[in-house]
Amino acid sequence: NAGAQLAQGEYLAHLNNDTEVTPGWLTALKKNTSDDVAAVAARLINPDGSLQHAGIQTYTNTNGMFWAENVMVEHDAYEPDAVSLAATLVRADAWNQLGGVDPLFRNGGEDTDWCLRARKAGWRLRYCPDSTVMHIASASGPERWTHVQDNIQLLHERWA
Repeated sequence: NAGAQLAQGEYLAHLNNDTEVTPGWLTALKKNTSDDVAAVAARLINPDGSLQHAGIQTYTNTNGMFWAENVMVEHDAYEPDAVSLAATLVRADAWNQLGGVDPLFRNGGEDTDWCLRARKAGWRLRYCPDSTVMHIASASGPERWTHVQDNIQLLHERWA
């Protein structure tokens, strides 16, 4: 959020510090933008080259619990329910309209929440398989998982 406040461009490039880009990743994302698309996300791969993330599917299960799951199958470009912000090109006006990510989320769930708020506000989201970024998930260490249950509870309270 702090970086986005300082940015002056039409787009914000979100890139986690545990990622490595491939040639053309940003150009491919830019080609998939339009006035009504809030964010275009890259295809995330693991260090071994296997698919890590191709969008997020959300649903409420039969017990009324909200779930958000990474799509783990290869896809053509499509409009997922949500995307990871680990490697994403975001329209600055969409980001600003929604007030950025909610700081109540602590290293998890903030991207899903932001995307669902964007969709609720009428924005579209895109997944772009032509943009590939390697994501060394959770390279920040075990503290990455400290607030998982709190984040899940907050998502459930807002979106179930």
